[in-house]
Amino acid sequence: MAAAIEASGGSAANTVAGVASFGGKGAFIGKVADDQLGNVFRHDMKAIGCAFTTPSLAEGPATAQSLINVTPDAQRTMSTYLGACVELTSADVDPAIIEAARYSYLEGYLFDPPEARRAFAKAAALAHGAGRQIAITLSDSFVVERHRAGLLGFIETQCDIVFANAAEVCALFETDDFDAAVKALSEKVTIAAVTRSERGSVVAAGGQVHEISAYPVEKVVDTTGAGDQYAAGFLFGLSQGRPLPVMARTAEVVRETKETQIRVWIDLDGTGVSTISTGIGFYDHMLESFARHGGFDLKVETKGDLHIDMHHTVEDTGIVLGLAVNKALDGFKGIRRFGAAYIPMDETLTRCAIDLSNRPYLIWKVDFKRPKVGEMDTELFKEFHHAFAMNCGACVHLETLYGDNTHHVAESGFKALARALRQAVEIDPKTGGLAPSTKGVL
Repeated sequence: MAAAIEASGGSAANTVAGVASFGGKGAFIGKVADDQLGNVFRHDMKAIGCAFTTPSLAEGPATAQSLINVTPDAQRTMSTYLGACVELTSADVDPAIIEAARYSYLEGYLFDPPEARRAFAKAAALAHGAGRQIAITLSDSFVVERHRAGLLGFIETQCDIVFANAAEVCALFETDDFDAAVKALSEKVTIAAVTRSERGSVVAAGGQVHEISAYPVEKVVDTTGAGDQYAAGFLFGLSQGRPLPVMARTAEVVRETKETQIRVWIDLDGTGVSTISTGIGFYDHMLESFARHGGFDLKVETKGDLHIDMHHTVEDTGIVLGLAVNKALDGFKGIRRFGAAYIPMDETLTRCAIDLSNRPYLIWKVDFKRPKVGEMDTELFKEFHHAFAMNCGACVHLETLYGDNTHHVAESGFKALARALRQAVEIDPKTGGLAPSTKGVL
């Protein structure tokens, strides 16, 4: 057996951790024992900025644990000891936390113990009394089979949002007809969000059904917690007021080679907040400017072989940023597609035109008077824009019409790209959520 990875987790805990990773604010109510694993879990939750004030179990079973074996084809076998987690009671439900939360998310696994079910009822009453909403995940088709009648009653009377996968929703309504099961669920709640593995997900609300495709990957390694992270992104999007068709316009891409290790997260509908760390000061400045003027929330963590030079770090970050934008666009559906911008910076004027056509191309008409700006080689700016365009699926025309100051030429290029991209990724209601092309796809 391969070396093990030990990490804090659990269904609802994974979801609130995901919300925190997007910059959201969350609190966790759950039971751990006063033991080593319980203390580690409490530390890890607080370390990600998640409030966790539920008292530990002083006596009784130990903190829950799960051993998960993952095969090379990404199939899983799980052996779980529930331990202290099923000792949650209604007394552990803090009214202040529930009443302050826009959404309270309940873990279906806890529908088994009667006392935890009473905790659910208390949370629902508090939430609805404060004008808040209750979401629940069905967690497992075996949970559904054991408690179908109780779950249906609770969903219909206490829940606003239900998360499920295809097997769970079909088990809930005792049918093999996926569409019929989704329809039945949507008639009982405000929003039904149902995942279906590589086929993406279906979101039903207000009589409308939105199909969201899955982003393809070359190799699936491990799907542990995938549904938990889906719920995290969905709830975070709701909390930010996102309309359902564009709930998934965030993406994270991780890429590791012998030369660089890169993680990029982007929210196309953000406010321009960024955290950038590439090890190259001027490059960080350019990416911060890109995020600010694009209105994108952006996190970039790059560790590259800077002891050799900056080329791999700059180019590979452009690759991953392009992939992240492409992933967030989810097939280029419903967007304006085209964008253009003129950016003046003192004596410099740069223009950029972009077509999100999924036919990548770069026209580069930019000249620098000096070979370096700060410690960065100016020839690397073309490498960034080329890598970004090729991996985003964008046709980019970037031209400096005139300018002398090397800093201004470089920065106006990043700002022009950001402003043009900002226009191109905007949702166009006239498209009806389809790709803006006579072909029907991009």
